[in-house]
Amino acid sequence: MEKEAGNENFSLYGQEVNGSIWALAMMNMFLHGFDNATIRWGDTLRTPKLKESDRLMKFDTVVANPPFSLEKWGADEAEHDQYNRFWRGIPPKSKGDWAFISHMIETAYEGKGKVGVVVPHGVLFRGAGEGEGKIRKQTIEKNLLEAVIGPPANLLFGTGIPAAIVIFNKGKKTDNVLFI
Repeated sequence: MEKEAGNENFSLYGQEVNGSIWALAMMNMFLHGFDNATIRWGDTLRTPKLKESDRLMKFDTVVANPPFSLEKWGADEAEHDQYNRFWRGIPPKSKGDWAFISHMIETAYEGKGKVGVVVPHGVLFRGAGEGEGKIRKQTIEKNLLEAVIGPPANLLFGTGIPAAIVIFNKGKKTDNVLFI
């Protein structure tokens, strides 16, 4: 796959906790001609590496396929998060989905940043009386949710459970939410 001529006005950044996957990502960037991609090795939630001084870097577009319902994602440290990523609420210890989503939303630029994330269906409805319900409510009240896409079964590689793609927009102009 070759880079399209004249379409080089962007930068690629990422972080991966698994050393083997990080190495594959680095090799993939090299093989596709993105030698200047910055892919850091480390735990995104506990020790984010993409920072400018003491703040998280901000991005126009943030996309990820984080691990589904990760247990032991760092809930104990989240209450004292120096980046204030969990101000909408702290997700349950046994389900880190909203921790990743909250991190992604907070790293998108105010007024224009977009986030796309692959999530298990439970992110859309579970824990109504718990932390997840509170986080969902705040996200909707802040008018960040733009779309929920439910792809057909087996479309997403390595996912044996129903998944959705959720799009958040920090520059959303309407109150509409698209469901596909």
